[in-house]
Order: sequence, then C-alpha cells, then structure tokens
Amino acid sequence: LAGAVVRAQEEGAQVQIATNVQLKNAIDASVRNASFQTGVLFLRNRDFDPDLLAFIEKEGTPYLIEGAKNYSKYNWMDIDNRDAMRQIVDHLYGLGHRKFGIFQMKKKKGIRSHFFERHEAVLERLLELKIPPSDITTVSFPVGAEMERMAYELSPAFFKTSNRPDAIICVSDFLASGLILWLERNGYKIPKDVAVTGFDDNPISCYLDPPLTTIRQDYYELGHLAVENLLRVMTDYVNRHLQVKVKLDLKIRASTVGS
Repeated sequence: LAGAVVRAQEEGAQVQIATNVQLKNAIDASVRNASFQTGVLFLRNRDFDPDLLAFIEKEGTPYLIEGAKNYSKYNWMDIDNRDAMRQIVDHLYGLGHRKFGIFQMKKKKGIRSHFFERHEAVLERLLELKIPPSDITTVSFPVGAEMERMAYELSPAFFKTSNRPDAIICVSDFLASGLILWLERNGYKIPKDVAVTGFDDNPISCYLDPPLTTIRQDYYELGHLAVENLLRVMTDYVNRHLQVKVKLDLKIRASTVGS
C-alpha cells in the first residue's frame, strides 16, 4: 500500500483508500465530474466482487487487480510463481539434489492461493527433470494454521521413511523457519544433510541459522509497479486490457550452499 501511494503521489494523483461500498460511490462521483480521471487499483485482492468489477467496466473506469491473475477477461498484475519455483528447483538440482520434499498448504475448495501454484510448479519442473514420484515427499498443513508452529510439528513426516529428502522446498519463509528449527534440534546439518528454501525473502530470512535461500518478493516495489501499470491502462484509450507477470529473483544463501 505504501509503495502504491508514494508512486501515485509522485505522479500528482490524489489517493483514496476505500471499501467496496465506498468505491462504488467514488466512481459514481467521478462519472458526474469530468474534471478529473479516476483509476481503481485492487491491492492483494483475490476475492473481489465480480458485480463490482462489472459496474467499474460499465462506467468505463480503468482498473487493475494486483496479486491475482486467473481472470482472463480482467486487467491484472501478479508475480510469476511458476518461474520463481523453477529457479529454486534448478538451483537445487544443479547442486546435485535428487530427493525432494515440499512443504505445502492443503487445498480447500473455493480458496485460491499462490501456495498451490508454487507447489504445482515444483512438481511440474521435477517431472521435466525426470525425478520419480517416489523421490518426492509432500507434507501439507491446514489452511489458516500458524505456519512456523505447524512446520515445526509436521517436519518429522519428511523423515519417517528411508527415502528421506536431501532438499526441502517451502512455499513460504515462515514454513522454512519452523523446519530449520526442527532440523537443528534433531541433529540435521543444513545444507550438508538437507538443503532448505523458502519464498518471499521476509526480514527473518537473513537472520535464520543458516540464512535462508529464498525468492525475493518486494511488496513496496510491487505497489510502485502496480500504480505504473494502472497509469498505463488509464492513458491507453484504445486498448485498456493489460495482464502482467512480474519476474522475481532467487536469493542464494547458506541454507543451500553453506560450507
């Protein structure tokens, strides 16, 4: 939100933070006042009201949904989870890892999540690399659970069989933090015995022991970029259809390449 507001103000725009009800009233007011142009940015909004979107489109108001892309007819901007997870898998595979664990959230009907896309991308890439399913272990935690605590409690599930993973991919840094704590307390050396990766590059990532290899997601910069893309839609009067995937960077640290 801060990144979006700062970028909008740099362009001389006025910013109004609104609920769905307030937003509809604001659009009504902008339609009656032709002295300024209105654009709508949905930040991290994966469960928006389709009727509200229909109203916005009917009024001809430019808009952008940030953080969700599975809507072919809408304008959206989202991170490229699939490319990010392929970077992680290729990094681990290049280090010689061949037995993989995946920490994932349980699927629940009606819930859309980046976690699911990341899990699917890992499986897809492992299949391309011809890693047999018997060498892939997935451990899932329930929706809404406290990820650090749940990861710590569920970590033993990766090591109940003789075919234990030598690399574990976590769809969140918080999962990785719980896993690392359990591994250390149970005598596993990271990354000698098992490598660990996360996702997001939360501040905790650099201070874990060892520091965590992860995908960096800069929320402030994403807010900046979302406003820039909204402005593109607002100034393109011919084609206001925009769908953008944002590439993310892999930050390699000692949880995968420690000495």
